[in-house]
Amino acid sequence: MFDTDRRPRRLPRALRNTCLAAACVLGLGLPATAAAGEISPDLTDALATTAPSDEIAVIATFDDNVDADDYEGRRAALIRAMRRAARTAQNDVLEESGAEIEDQFWLVNAAALSASPDEVRELADEPGVATIDIDRPVTVNEIASGAWGAPLASPGAGNWGIAAIRADEVWSAHGLTGEGIRVGNIDTGVTADNPAVAGKVVAWRDFINGGSIPYDDHGHGTHTLGTVLGGATTGAPIGVAPRATAVVAKAMDSRGAGSASSLLAAAQWMTDPDGNPATADHPHVVNNSWSATDPDDPWFRGMVQSWISLGMVPVFAGGNFGPGAQSIGSPAGYPESIAVGALEPSGGAADFSSRGPVVWDDLDGQGPAAGTILNKPDVSAPGASILSAYDSGYAYQNGTSMAAPHIAGVAALIKQLNPEADPAALHQILRDTATDLGSPGADSIYGAGRVDAMAVVERFSAGQAPRANVVFVTTPQEHHRGRTATYGVSLANATEFIWRVDEGDWSAPSADSRFTVELAPGVHTVEILAIAPEGVAEDLGPARHTITVDRGRPKAVISWTARAGTVRLSANVIDDVSGVAPRSIAWSLGNGRAARGAEVIHRYVSQRPRRIRVRITDRAGNTRVVRRWVRPRAGSVRAIRGKRAVRQGAPRLKVSFATVRAGRVKVTLRPVRTIRGAFATNRNADGVSQSGIPPVLRVVSRPVSQKVVRTERGRRTARLRLRRPAPGVYRVTARLIGRQGRGERAVSRTIRIRR
Repeated sequence: MFDTDRRPRRLPRALRNTCLAAACVLGLGLPATAAAGEISPDLTDALATTAPSDEIAVIATFDDNVDADDYEGRRAALIRAMRRAARTAQNDVLEESGAEIEDQFWLVNAAALSASPDEVRELADEPGVATIDIDRPVTVNEIASGAWGAPLASPGAGNWGIAAIRADEVWSAHGLTGEGIRVGNIDTGVTADNPAVAGKVVAWRDFINGGSIPYDDHGHGTHTLGTVLGGATTGAPIGVAPRATAVVAKAMDSRGAGSASSLLAAAQWMTDPDGNPATADHPHVVNNSWSATDPDDPWFRGMVQSWISLGMVPVFAGGNFGPGAQSIGSPAGYPESIAVGALEPSGGAADFSSRGPVVWDDLDGQGPAAGTILNKPDVSAPGASILSAYDSGYAYQNGTSMAAPHIAGVAALIKQLNPEADPAALHQILRDTATDLGSPGADSIYGAGRVDAMAVVERFSAGQAPRANVVFVTTPQEHHRGRTATYGVSLANATEFIWRVDEGDWSAPSADSRFTVELAPGVHTVEILAIAPEGVAEDLGPARHTITVDRGRPKAVISWTARAGTVRLSANVIDDVSGVAPRSIAWSLGNGRAARGAEVIHRYVSQRPRRIRVRITDRAGNTRVVRRWVRPRAGSVRAIRGKRAVRQGAPRLKVSFATVRAGRVKVTLRPVRTIRGAFATNRNADGVSQSGIPPVLRVVSRPVSQKVVRTERGRRTARLRLRRPAPGVYRVTARLIGRQGRGERAVSRTIRIRR
C-alpha cells in the first residue's frame, strides 16, 4: 500500500468500509449481498443533496455471472464466457437507462456511469441490477516514510531482502530468474528508462491520463516493480525475479489518487492486455501494493477470484496500520489473497506492519462461515529499508508495499519452474515452507513466517527430475540499430542449447555462453531452448526476447511562428518503428541557448535572423539533424522618446515613437508607486535584499492620461494632457491596439514629474 507507519484517524462508519490505504473504492465483488437494485447508503445520501440536472459518477453491478468451475483449464473460453455474460446483462439495461456510460466491465459484471438522480433511481428498478454505488475518488494516506532523500545513482550492495529470502540461492542452484514470466503491477506507473527496469515493460496502460509512453509521476510504482524484477545494470540486483518482464497499469495519479473504476479497469486489462484471449500476454502474477482498512469488505473479492480462476497469482500488501491487532485490510484479508507483512533487517516485524487475525463476517455469503478466524498475514517478507528503483536512480522506502513485491517475485520464480502452478497450491506452499518467526506456529504478526524461496522451489520440484533450463543473461536493447545482435545465456542442468529467430529453423546445438544473430529491420522474436541430457526433464521454455531493429532515421518537419520577439518552435516527428521520446528532441536556438522537447518557446532580444538546429534521436539511436533559419519579429511600436522630467504645471507631455506598420497606437501615462519594507516581496532574498536595503516593490497604477494615435509606418508624435498630476515617477507606454495588435508588447519610458 502507499506507506505510512502511523495508524490513521478513524473514519466515520459510513466511510470506514470504503477507504483504501491507496484508494477509497466501492463494492465490486460479486455476487452482491444486497437485494436486486439496492442503492448504497452513501449514494442515497448523495442523491438527496444533488440537483436534478446534475450527474453523479456511479458503478452499477449486475446479477448474471459465470461459474468458473465450468471452464477449468480453458482460460480463453472462460474469458469469452465472462464477456458474453456481461454484454447480455448490461447492454439492454444501459441503453434504456439514459445514463452516460463511462466504462463497462466483464472481470466483474459491472459498469461505470454518469447519471442524474432520476436516472439512478430508474436504473435501480431495472431487473438484473444488483447494486448501485458511488464511484468514489481514490485517496492516498500520508506517506510518512517515503523515499529517503535524493535518488541514488547506484544501488550499491543492492536489496538486502534478496538474500534474506534466499532468492539468490534459487538463481544459482536452479537457474530460475523469472525468465519468460510476466508480472503485473497496478500502481502509479513506472519510470521505464530507470536502469533497473529498462527494457522490461512489455505492456502498459495509463488509466489516469491515457499516456502511451510509460511514466511514473509519483515514484511508488517504480519502487515496487523494481523489487519484483529490477536487474543489476548499474550495481547489485534489487529484484527477486530479475529476468521477468512487466505488465504495468497506472491506476493512480501524481498524488496517488484516481477512481475506483480506474482500479477495476486496470485489474480487467491485466487479464487480457491485447484483447485477444487466445494469446498468452497476461501476467502470471499480479502485485498489488494497496489495501483497504476493512478486512471483511468483499467488494474486490470477485476481482481476486476471477484472477485465480484465470491462473493469476494475487499478491497484496497487508497494510501499514500496525502494530495494533486486527489491522489487516482487504483485499489482503480475503481467504484467497496472499497477504504479506513487513520485516525489519533485524528479522523482527516492522512496527507499521498490519496485524491479524481476520474475523471473517461472510458478508457476500460465499464462505467461510461467519465468525471463522483467518490467520493473516499469510507470510512476511522484507519491507523496511528496502532499496529499489526510484525516479531515474534508486531510493530506500518502508512499507508492506515493499514486502509484497518480494512475494510476487518468488511466485514468478515458481511460475518459471511450472507455468501451470495452481495459485491456490502456491499460496499454501508459501505458508508451509516459511521460516517460523515469533511464537511457535502461524501467528497474527508474522503469519507463517518469513518466506523461503529455496524451500518453495524445492517443494514444487520434489519428486521431479531436475529440469533443463537456459535463460538470457545479457540482451541487446529493446530497440536496436545494428545488423547483428549478441546474446549471453546461462544453462542449468544442461550443457547445450539451440536458438532460432521468428519461429524459423533451430540452430545446431551450441555449448557457448554467447551467440550472435543477423537481423533485418523490423520486430523479431529470438528464442532459446536447453537440450536436456539423459535423466533430466525437458526445458519448459523456450525463453523469448523481442527486439525491434530500426536502422532508419526519424523524419521531422520543423515549423515556427514569431510574435513580438517570441518564437514558438515545433518539431513534427515521424518514426513508426522505434519511436521518439520528447526529451530526445534537442534544440540549439542560435544564441548559445539549448532546449528539449517537441515544442519550445523562446524570447529573443534582437530581430536578426537565427539559424536553429534540432537533433532528433529515436529509441534505437538513429539520429536526424534539421537546420532552419528563423527571424524573430519585433514589436510594431519601437523607440519611444520624450523628456525625462517635466513640471507639474505643464499642460501637455509630448512623446514620440516609431512604428513599423500602420495602425492605432494607444499611449498611456501611469503613476508608479514605490513600496519599501517587509511587505514588499523581493525575489533576491526573503525579507531583506542582498544589499541589506529593505525590499522594494514598484506598482504601476491606473492611467492618469491616455491618447489613441492613428499612424502610418514611421515616427509619430502624441501629446498627452496632464491636468496637474501629482509629483512623482510615471511610466509612458505605447502599444499597437485592435486586431493587428494582438500579442504585441508595449514599449515604455519612465519620466518624473516635479513641482
